Amino acid sequence: MVVRGTIVAFNDASGPYFVIQDSHQDRVEVFPRSWIAPYSGRTVTVAGTFHVDQTTGRWIQLRSVSPAIRSTVHAAARRPARPLPV
Repeated sequence: MVVRGTIVAFNDASGPYFVIQDSHQDRVEVFPRSWIAPYSGRTVTVAGTFHVDQTTGRWIQLRSVSPAIRSTVHAAARRPARPLPV
């Protein structure tokens, strides 16, 4: 599966853990932690295998992670095109 969201760090008794969170604050834990930790606080796109377990919850085992590309159009792209010289 491929998911886009913000990486958020939390701490519990076993130490830090990381989730990917969407705009509705839906969260899924992400593994391995060493791959995702550098992206804490950033919006990313992750690809991996989604797992569900009644005891441990939901998680994604990563295959890849990359900074998300913004979907907004930059101001320069909204400017009208200049006519080409003749």
